[in-house]
This record gives sequence, C-alpha cells and structure tokens, in this order.
Amino acid sequence: KQAVAELTSGEIDFVVTSQLSGVDWASGKLPEQEYAQSGLVKLWSALNRAGVPVLAIRDNPRPIQGALDCISKNDFKGYMSCQNPQSAALLTDAQVGAAKLLGSEKSQILDFTSVYCRNQKCDAVIGGVIVNRDSNHLTNTFARTLAPYIEARIKKMLALG
Repeated sequence: KQAVAELTSGEIDFVVTSQLSGVDWASGKLPEQEYAQSGLVKLWSALNRAGVPVLAIRDNPRPIQGALDCISKNDFKGYMSCQNPQSAALLTDAQVGAAKLLGSEKSQILDFTSVYCRNQKCDAVIGGVIVNRDSNHLTNTFARTLAPYIEARIKKMLALG
C-alpha cells in the first residue's frame, strides 16, 4: 500500500518494470499465474488511474547451461550450436498476461522476443555481442543495444497524456 501511495503521489511520471519469469508465486486460492497476473492488474490499474503509465519489459530468454563456455569453445564462429530452443528459453511471464487482462494503452509490454529469437531458437550472440552474462541477466553491452527502443516506447507512452 505504501509503494502504491508513493507511486501515485504525483511525483512519479512513469514506471518501467520487469521481473524474473518462471518464478513461483505465493498464492492462496488462485493458480499461481492467475494470482500473479491479478496482483499486477490491481497495481497497474491504480497507477493508470493516477495518470502513471506502466511499461513492463518482458523477461529475456534463458540461455543454455554453459552458454559462455559454448561461445568461447566455438570462438564466436559456431555459436549457433549455443542457441536455446525458444520453448525452453522463454518462461511464463505474468506481466504479459496482466497487460492482456488489463487491456490499457497506459500499461504495455515491451517484448524483445523477436530480437532474441528466430526460427524458434534464441541466440547466445546477436550482432557479434554476447547476450547473457549468466543464467538470467543480459550483458551490459547487449542491454545498451536495446536502450533506443526502450526510450522510443517511453516517449510514445508519455505522449498518451
């Protein structure tokens, strides 16, 4: 409640959020994903009513185990063998379902799946840049390549008024 009060106090113009996908949620009577989604819908609705847009960035795909060793072993040339099937790489992200349920242009998902994955496989190296530094974090270098796209979406959403 305190976080919602702070975020809707009039001092916050915009919220950018993300979360680790595929996690267990402490639910009561609802299935875990439904519980997570309903909580996000409740929060984002409150923010939207206060005039605060929300941009949720879908979690990035998981690399194969030992991806950095695989890339190194293949000397950046055979890194295609270091891809992870999209079905294993993309875990359930409650934010995606919450945005669909809410259906508000003021709460949107920014999904880079088409950047990370093609032909149902997610790459370990894109444009000569290693994507993941560990099992669930992007490298700083790769994250910076996404910045212009995030900035453009933020500007577009702020223009919604």
